[in-house]
Amino acid sequence: MNQTIIDQLRALANFLEANPDLPTPSLPDLIVASKEHMIEAVRLTGAKKRYDETYFYVDVPVGDFTLQFFCSRETVCTPTKTVEEVIPAQPEFIRRKVVEWECHPLLKPEDFVETIVPVFGEEGAHG
Repeated sequence: MNQTIIDQLRALANFLEANPDLPTPSLPDLIVASKEHMIEAVRLTGAKKRYDETYFYVDVPVGDFTLQFFCSRETVCTPTKTVEEVIPAQPEFIRRKVVEWECHPLLKPEDFVETIVPVFGEEGAHG
């Protein structure tokens, strides 16, 4: 598998070198489809891990750029609890969903923060 991506990246580098007037593209992201592959990427690189509401990322510095592996968060973690909260404010309230996740120890980001997602766009709705 690695030889295929190496060949594709080399072809991309040759293409960009032959076409220097093209706009600068963003650098490659590598989608990884399995939890086992993400664990291996973290284990082999010791790279920085991070999450957002939808995706899990492993950022690997390579020279002057960052190679980014990513997959859906649900691929590497299991939601263990979802709670809908109503937070009173004067005179409005905010309704949000809080999701707690259980992740493989190697896949827990260093700066873990729980995911808070507004529910049905009701943020700031009147109560």
